[in-house]
Amino acid sequence: LCPINFRQFARELERRISRHGVSSGQWRSLRVLWEGDGITQRELSERVGATEATTVSMIRRLVRDGLVERRPDPDDARKVRIVLTPRARRLQARLIPYVDEVH
Repeated sequence: LCPINFRQFARELERRISRHGVSSGQWRSLRVLWEGDGITQRELSERVGATEATTVSMIRRLVRDGLVERRPDPDDARKVRIVLTPRARRLQARLIPYVDEVH
């Protein structure tokens, strides 16, 4: 896609997902978590391509909105796993089809 088309795609996708109370930033995190639930904050940060500080803020919003939970890693007390809630899992079936619709 050329830059103009990508911007149009992103804008239209954001319009559709926002109906479900999901921002574009949350969308990026959710997409990663739908592919690999229960990853660490650092792994999420790397996969989304964001700084850890940005990821911390995003996770706070996802927790606030009832989309993820922080859970202690059973094997390493220093780590926290980011786990999808049932609400976030239900949203996957609603939001993923928007990509094809917009495309």
